[in-house]
Amino acid sequence: MSKIIKLKARYGVDNHLEQYQGNTYILKTDSPYIRTGVSNTGKEFVDPSGGPILIVGEKIGEETIASIGFIKDVGTVITLE
Repeated sequence: MSKIIKLKARYGVDNHLEQYQGNTYILKTDSPYIRTGVSNTGKEFVDPSGGPILIVGEKIGEETIASIGFIKDVGTVITLE
């Protein structure tokens, strides 16, 4: 897996994932505004300003999002399968 995974964001925003530990990544964004929640189908999601929305079970490139969480003093973490 790459150390940095670029995300397809809109409006010229630089949203990407930086490797934290193994297959766990930290969400890095230009904006502090991040929407989180659970979809109608019960899947957790995170939607940084400028996008893209990241949903558990969906793919980022070749990898599938296994979980989304938050670690104090680290930030939003995305674990890939």
